[in-house]
Order: sequence, then C-alpha cells, then structure tokens
Amino acid sequence: MASPIPKTTAFLTVEEYRKLINTNFQKEISEGQLYDSRDLQRFNENDPYTLMFVQHGQFGTALDEGRALRVFNGAMSWRKRHNVFDISSSEIPAEYINRHAIFFKNHDKYNSPLLHFVVRLMDKGKDDKEAIKRLITYTLEQHIREHPGQKVVILFDMSETGIGHMDYELVKFIIGSAQNFYPGLLCIVKELWLFIISKVPETIDTLFIVLRRQELIFLHWFHHASVLVYCFYSYGLFAPSGRWFTTINLCIHAIMYGYFALRAARFRIPRFIQQSITVFQLIQMIIGCIVNISAYKYKYDGYYCMTSYSNIIVSLLLYFAYLILFAYFFYTTYLQKRTKKRRD
Repeated sequence: MASPIPKTTAFLTVEEYRKLINTNFQKEISEGQLYDSRDLQRFNENDPYTLMFVQHGQFGTALDEGRALRVFNGAMSWRKRHNVFDISSSEIPAEYINRHAIFFKNHDKYNSPLLHFVVRLMDKGKDDKEAIKRLITYTLEQHIREHPGQKVVILFDMSETGIGHMDYELVKFIIGSAQNFYPGLLCIVKELWLFIISKVPETIDTLFIVLRRQELIFLHWFHHASVLVYCFYSYGLFAPSGRWFTTINLCIHAIMYGYFALRAARFRIPRFIQQSITVFQLIQMIIGCIVNISAYKYKYDGYYCMTSYSNIIVSLLLYFAYLILFAYFFYTTYLQKRTKKRRD
C-alpha cells in the first residue's frame, strides 16, 4: 500500500503553481530547448507529482516564489541535460545492478518506503561514479513513476564499512538528487525532536555539578547551553546540515555516556579511554566545521541548499569555538599535566 500524500498546508493550489510556472517560463517552454516536453506533460497532468514541487517550494511559513521557480527550473533543466525521461536499466552495467547496493525494502512506521544504500558494497577507487549516479537516478525515477507523491526515507547501511567504501561525492549526489532533482521526495524525520529534547537533561547535568559543589568549567556549561539553543533554532528551519551534526553527536555521546556509566558503576577504566573520547570530540568539531564550510561553498557555487547563510555562520562559529575549547581542555588536562610530572 502506498503512503498517502502528506497533508501539508498549501499556500497555493496545484493549478495555481502550474500557472505560476507556465507564466514565468513561457519563453523557455515554447522554445523547447531547456526542458523535455514529456517532463512538462507529466508536470501539467500528474497532480501528486506537481504537489511535490508545490510543497518543496513553500517550505516555511509562507510561499517563497523565487525558490519555487528555482526548484522547478533546476529539476527540469537537469532532467533534460541528462535525458532522465529515457533512462533505462539497459544503459547501466549489470555488475552494478546485480550488486544490490541500492534497493527499496520495507517501510517505516508511517508507511514510507526505505531506500537502502549498502555502503560496504561500494568501491571508491574502482567504481565508475557516473554509472553509479545513473543507477541512483534510475532507482529514484522508477519510484516516482510508480508512486508519484510518495516520499521515501534514505537509509545508509554503514555496517562493515571502511574508508575505501565511502565516497563523499556520491553521498552528496544522493542527497542532492533527492532534494533538488526530485523535490519533495525525502521524508522529514519526525522523531528528530527527540534528539532536541535529549539536550535538556544534558543541560540539567550542569545543575547537578553546581549542587554537588564540583568545579564547573566554562567549556561544560557553555557547550551544553549553546547546543540546546542552537538545536531549537535549527529544528525550526529543518537545516539539512543538522542531519550530519545529529549523527556524529549520537555516535560520540553513545561512547561518552557509556564510559560515564561504567565509571559510575565503579569499573576501573584505563586513562587512555578518557583521552580517546576527548580526541573523538575534537574530530567531531572538525567535521562540524567541514560540513558548514561545504554547505557554504555549495550555496555559493549556485546549488540549492535549504540551510540558510545565517544558520551556517552561527553553526560554524559555534563549532570553531568548541574546537578551540576542547583543544585547550585536552592540552591542560593531559599534555600540560604530563609535562609537569616529568619535570617533577
């Protein structure tokens, strides 16, 4: 059973959106060079398909007409350049299809299909990137044709994955395709608010330190307080970069709070584990800076990205501040003390 079309409040109807498009791109449509006439026919006749453009263009509290036009132009011109309408499995090497690294299987609890990407089956150094991209496009195109208006959840299977499997260019293409070339295709993870709420007890942890009259360093309270505020700020914008931040944060915190739990149970933990956790946190801050710089460059180069410039700047400043503070903490806690012991 297909997922129902999301009941998103529409600021304009499908027909109004079509009128907006056909009026603004009348010249391009009549010339027939920029868009495929078959894509235009589907846009003008298939309501669920057109509705995905409508919902993508009105993200926020009001219709962004400029964005609505950019989304249409970007998706349709890309389809024409890459001849997407005529795409077929025959043009994709059988090796990549038979590998079963990209496939639909099962649904989430909202009945949205899960699109699996098995990363360990990719070979960054040997695979033909263009052929892989074509396979990704073919998979998404088949879904849209069979289930227009049905959103999907992308699941990256990272089990047994090594550095040789990960290809940032392909990951960026996957996300970019679902956001820009197939607008409205991606589901918004509704449970993301649970991650935001989890920052509240983390902040309360600071209160316990004060009540116990323990030393409260600036890094601790500043980090928890600023992260809590930033999470609520970004959640209201559904900033795509937040997906990267959430993933890496959950990974680091799973290790860190596991360590704290063992310490609380009075297990003897080697000191290098504590040092390693701080190193992981430093790596987290470096990745955060890289993600923000990449998002800025992506927007600056003219690609569509839902993350605003203001969000990028705020996030980059915070991650850079965390990087400096954690580096200082690592130096004073581990390196400086070690130097003093040697002198003594």
